[in-house]
Amino acid sequence: GASHTMALTASGQLWCWGLNQSGQLGVGDMVNRPQPVLLEMVQGKNIRKIACGEAHTAFLSDRDVYTFGDGAHGALGHGNSKSQLVPKVVIKLGEEARLRDIDCGPQFTCAVSDLGQMYYWGNMKSTSGRGSKHVFNMPRRFKGLEAIYGIGCGEHEITALVRIPVAPPLEHKFKAGIFVEEAESGIIEGYIGRACSWGRAGDGKLGHGGGKLTQSNLKTPFAIYGPLYHYSVTVVACGQDHSCCITDNGAIFTWGSNKDGQLGQRDFKARIQPTIVDKCCDPDVPRLKNTKNKIFRDIIVGNWHCLAITTKKKVYAWGKNKYGQLGLGHTNSMHTPTSILPLSDPLNPKNVRCISTGKSHSAIVAEDGDVYTWGRGWDGQLGHDVVTEIELEPRIVPELENMASAAVACGRAHTVVVT
Repeated sequence: GASHTMALTASGQLWCWGLNQSGQLGVGDMVNRPQPVLLEMVQGKNIRKIACGEAHTAFLSDRDVYTFGDGAHGALGHGNSKSQLVPKVVIKLGEEARLRDIDCGPQFTCAVSDLGQMYYWGNMKSTSGRGSKHVFNMPRRFKGLEAIYGIGCGEHEITALVRIPVAPPLEHKFKAGIFVEEAESGIIEGYIGRACSWGRAGDGKLGHGGGKLTQSNLKTPFAIYGPLYHYSVTVVACGQDHSCCITDNGAIFTWGSNKDGQLGQRDFKARIQPTIVDKCCDPDVPRLKNTKNKIFRDIIVGNWHCLAITTKKKVYAWGKNKYGQLGLGHTNSMHTPTSILPLSDPLNPKNVRCISTGKSHSAIVAEDGDVYTWGRGWDGQLGHDVVTEIELEPRIVPELENMASAAVACGRAHTVVVT
């Protein structure tokens, strides 16, 4: 979140730390936690995913979404604007189908069901450019798009992944991203993962290229085409004013503002449509353009910086680095993906299982289950035994050492780990 963090372990434990002025840690009070604490009341909930807004938190269990923290503008979906100090289920969700994905914007929350339906609640006016009538304190089903299987929420925009049926005559156009299945009729059918975006425009962050769509706020989703037309998108992530995605061949595309090099394009020029990130500052990684090797499998975006993990479990960082959030040992911003320093002995570096970013800090879970954090630590979001203003390199969270953590998630200025 903005100033808090949640983390989920392999055994289903939910850990949290950071600011708690609105109850966003879910521990039953509003006392800040500079070090990780276990959220015991959610034991046995079988948590599958967690997401953090500016000052609220949501997690997804087998069928339900639970929210807690700042309830202003209906961000919790409980029918009012009251804050909630402990996790509470969001009603009217999961009745028709199992929920599969959630994400949070600063003051809003979205959820996606297995049927491809999206629900939203909270302060949506920033995504529509409209007034108070776009503030909802109860979940509403989004009727402008179907077949959704993934979502990413930015500060002013939402990006969704949808499955689009592809007829056999068009199959040759989608070789990079199509998978096929044989229907009962014997007709070969396929789907391509298409990224769609809507919300507040500016700096090309919606990715629609030139024309009216570049500068117009969009109230309904538009598919992002351009260079992505021939690819299937598997991962999307949104920052403050930029967006990123990964295609099924492991390539990264970025677009939007680039003032701090957050697009990874080796310059500081904005991009109004998706542009492939074709080079890393690492001789061991081949040029990404036209490669047949699947390079990247996940990307996480902070306000102005990015972390990406490769199929070989190595982590690369780029973008703004004012507080050392890239973990490179300095505070110089980087406009090219750069390998993060080894997490232990340089002769025996650790592989990485999971990555996450906050506004100005970052966190990873190593393959051995240890958690490392770095960047801005003023609010205790790094979870170290001593609160530090800036941590330039990945540093282990001592309280979680040897606890076999499974996942980590960063809020704006807090962090949560699951063990």
